[in-house]
Amino acid sequence: MDFKKLITFLLVAMLFMAVGGYSVFAAVVNPVSPGDGFWTSNQTPVFIFNFTDPNNATMSCELEIGGTGYDINASALNNTPTTLVANASVPEGTYNWLVNCSLGNNSNVSSARNINIDVNAPNVGISSPAPNAWTNDNTTDITFNFTDSMSPNASCTVWVNGIMYGTNGGVLNNTPTVITVNDSGLSDGTGYSLSVNCTDLVGNEGGSGAQTLNVDTVAATVNMLTTSFSTGVNTPSVTFNYSDSLAGTANCTLYFDGSSAANNVSTLNWTSTVLTSAAQGDGVYDVYVNCSDQANNIGKSGNITVTIDTNGPTVNVNASLDDTQINSNNTNLVDFNFADGGSSTASCTLYFNSTSYGSNSSVLNNTQTAITVDDTMSSGRYDVWVNCTDGLSNEDKSAVINISYICYEDWSCNAWSTCTDGLRTRMCTDANSCGTTTNRPSLSGSCTSSGGGGGGAPPTPALSKMPAKASLKRYGVHYFMVRGDRYSHKVRIQEIRTNGVWFIFNSEQIEVFLEQGETKKVDVTGDNKADVVVTLLSFTTNDAEINLAQAEGEPIEDEPVGEPVEEVAAEEEVMAEEPVQEVVEEKPEKKEVAEEPVEEEVEKKSNPVAIVLLVIAAIILVVLIIGFAMKKKPKAVHHHEHKKHEE
Repeated sequence: MDFKKLITFLLVAMLFMAVGGYSVFAAVVNPVSPGDGFWTSNQTPVFIFNFTDPNNATMSCELEIGGTGYDINASALNNTPTTLVANASVPEGTYNWLVNCSLGNNSNVSSARNINIDVNAPNVGISSPAPNAWTNDNTTDITFNFTDSMSPNASCTVWVNGIMYGTNGGVLNNTPTVITVNDSGLSDGTGYSLSVNCTDLVGNEGGSGAQTLNVDTVAATVNMLTTSFSTGVNTPSVTFNYSDSLAGTANCTLYFDGSSAANNVSTLNWTSTVLTSAAQGDGVYDVYVNCSDQANNIGKSGNITVTIDTNGPTVNVNASLDDTQINSNNTNLVDFNFADGGSSTASCTLYFNSTSYGSNSSVLNNTQTAITVDDTMSSGRYDVWVNCTDGLSNEDKSAVINISYICYEDWSCNAWSTCTDGLRTRMCTDANSCGTTTNRPSLSGSCTSSGGGGGGAPPTPALSKMPAKASLKRYGVHYFMVRGDRYSHKVRIQEIRTNGVWFIFNSEQIEVFLEQGETKKVDVTGDNKADVVVTLLSFTTNDAEINLAQAEGEPIEDEPVGEPVEEVAAEEEVMAEEPVQEVVEEKPEKKEVAEEPVEEEVEKKSNPVAIVLLVIAAIILVVLIIGFAMKKKPKAVHHHEHKKHEE
């Protein structure tokens, strides 16, 4: 087909369409407003559009919302903005809307747009704080959410007493959200009116119901009314109160060493209150009370010390006294101590066969203490213990020990009478009045007349022989003589202990304690000079073996050593001999003093360290001299060559 034929065909077709009422170009329909995705709460919204058509001046145009016609304009003008209004209430929801324009067989529709119709306000609820809640934070967090059938988000505001205290413009639908009361904060007080309002995308506003909020940022003041104390009860009580400017009640807890011991959840403000502890063990406790008010502010009292002691003291009597024998005429002591977890002192009583024989009302805890037996004991065996009562009236006693009291004969005799017909006599007296004569010295003895009279004769073998070693039984007495003294002396055992033995010399009761192998000097004549050297060789629970010697080291003699004049002469002879011995011993000492400087001088001369130092110093000096010479020589050579060159 050539070009002319194509043109002819198109003209004929256009003519045919015109005659038949058809247009070659369809109308174009343009939506103007509202825009796509528009939100509104108006259920009869207004829509604007236009159309363009090259062949028609007017067309019939209809508004469709969600596929339903809502308005029509039968003569809408070409290329002219035209308004259509929903002629019936459109339910809440999201819809597509468009405009359909037609004329005869020529019609067209606009592009579709969305419109959101939201007529309901959001529902708002506060989840925290609860109604009538207390808070100790004046910039507290308010947690809430909103629900809305249409709007995906909303702008929400916190209101307190009609004043805005925080806002969030993008709160998501049905999502827990927190708005913090802003920095200006809330003052301490009660009865604040709290609410949250939310506005959705079309301006529908919904709010939570108003609820009460109480603000208290100051802790209660807790006053401990009980001072530190000790008790024998393991469920002690303390008294306290608290004060708070806002809270009418508080939750108060009693603590023993940091552990809860009692609680009162509704303690009244400014009210004296007693809390009784749960059972506690014996010990010393740090005690205080904490009170938490309705806003959870915690106030703490001062600390006190509570000592609980429900057990009697532990009493320990000196075990070494058990099964001992003691002179019934002596003033005796029983020592002990006590230990107690709650009392620093105790009142203690000494008992012999259930009878009190002494007491001490202020015995110190854990301190060795002695109670003196306050009466003369009769001979016999006794059950002995100490009973102690502590400061909390807890009572206990020591183990029972046995002590036997025995009357030890203590004889003293006057001078022998004049020897008459080969016999002499004397009087002896038992100072302890034991009523026995087991250890009484002889009252008479044979003698040899010495002429003259008066002074008495020397002892005879009627006295016990006095060897260097003597074995003493627990009840026995050993008699001995001291050189230069005409009178006999005696020693006996006073008490045998685990670590040694107490002895008594003479009737004057010179007491001496010796451990095994120990030696001591004793003055038995009363002249303030040692007369006897006594050594404890060995001992058992019933006897002891001792060695007796003169104080100057000579053995004890059975009888006096002649007349005192002869003894003095003998002593003078010894004294005369001693200087000679000292002179002989002084000579070698002087010689040693004279020889000491010579030894020092030899040591100084032959000191190897000094010699080594001198050799080292000499070597260093030689090295320095050689070095100095080597430095001088090159300079001289150089000077000579320079002079030769100049010539």
